[in-house]
Amino acid sequence: MTKIPISLSTLGDLKAAGYGVVGNCTAANCGRGRRLDLQALFDQFGADFVVVNENRIAAALRCDQCGHRGGVLTLHPPA
Repeated sequence: MTKIPISLSTLGDLKAAGYGVVGNCTAANCGRGRRLDLQALFDQFGADFVVVNENRIAAALRCDQCGHRGGVLTLHPPA
């Protein structure tokens, strides 16, 4: 079976492919992660918002465990 590569650069691409987005804390000794509401991001930023090499969403994250602001995004494929 041949796998066909897909492009996942925008929020619209992620939504269409069924991917999830997790925000992870970057504070030392924390690393907590939580699944982000992709529909809310889609509604706020739009379908054409490029998430690759873009840090506005990650920079706005606030950890609900340690309070640190800023993090990284991890893409999760559909189950």
